[in-house]
Amino acid sequence: IYTSKAVTLPPEADTMKVTIEALIAPFQPTDEEAEPIEVDFTKRKYRKLAVSEISEGATTFEALEQLLQPHELSFQVREGVLGIGKF
Repeated sequence: IYTSKAVTLPPEADTMKVTIEALIAPFQPTDEEAEPIEVDFTKRKYRKLAVSEISEGATTFEALEQLLQPHELSFQVREGVLGIGKF
């Protein structure tokens, strides 16, 4: 997520949940036996937050920061779970 360019978001990416799932889709394992990356919103209300602009050419890491910063949220990755909240 640090160096990979962020994907172009689909038009339906209008909530935080849909947008973050689109951003991490390229990192999901293709092996059916591998565990997919799970997105865990520490509070349910964060899923429906509005989405801000992502800078062109941003990495996935930068895009996640840009999306979460206006809401004073951050993210962490632990054991295959991408946590979204106030950490």
